[in-house]
Amino acid sequence: MNVPLEVYPLAMRVRELLDDGLPANVGVGIGGAPADATPPYVALYFPLGDESDADRALNDDVATDVLFQATTVAASPEQALLVAGKAATLLRTMDASLPDRRVRPILQDGSQPVGRDDTSVPVWFVTAQYLARCDPA
Repeated sequence: MNVPLEVYPLAMRVRELLDDGLPANVGVGIGGAPADATPPYVALYFPLGDESDADRALNDDVATDVLFQATTVAASPEQALLVAGKAATLLRTMDASLPDRRVRPILQDGSQPVGRDDTSVPVWFVTAQYLARCDPA
């Protein structure tokens, strides 16, 4: 039985690439806002990953599918769209390869329109879902 690859290295690589590619005033966090963050920031939400139902090899190796979410939080709807667009471009064009696995290009799987969150401090947010597929190298 093939066990899906651990997602942690991929999550750290994606965070690192967004940290390097987004403007310096945009924070990036895993599982929520980065520590001491003020908008704008991107929160990444990663699951454990699932055995892919595609690309089963003859030796029964199965890729790991990681469907993750990027939530951009900002002070205005325009800022939310701008930062989410920059993050989307980076995610779809970045080389997320890791030493022990092959990571295929990240695909955007869906998104929701910009919305307002008034729960504590009014902020605007955009969410988008991405699919990363990786297999052992």
